[in-house]
Amino acid sequence: MFGGTKKAVKRLLKSYGFDTNRLSPASHPSAQLLAAMNQVRIDTVFDIGVNIGQFAQELRSVGFFGKIISFDPLTTAHAQLTIAAARDQEWLVYPRSAVGNEDGEIEINIAGNSVSSSV
Repeated sequence: MFGGTKKAVKRLLKSYGFDTNRLSPASHPSAQLLAAMNQVRIDTVFDIGVNIGQFAQELRSVGFFGKIISFDPLTTAHAQLTIAAARDQEWLVYPRSAVGNEDGEIEINIAGNSVSSSV
């Protein structure tokens, strides 16, 4: 009964350029990470140097519902990160800062694509 409906939906989605696959730890690295996190009962993620929040968004897309606390020092990336997290009450964005093992100031090399920026 559902087999025919499932195939029809898949065909319809393909006609619009979409493909569907079952999300499982065997087929998706982020689902593998989520399964491991669930196994050891991780409910809070500190996401350091997050850029615009790609990792947090990926965690949400595979079903992580815990708290995410994000840190990024770059002005433009932090602004985009704040927008990305705005509708998620469990995703907190710390004021613009870098995280390390010492207090102080440090120079950051800002790359043309902010993903590649580094200390």
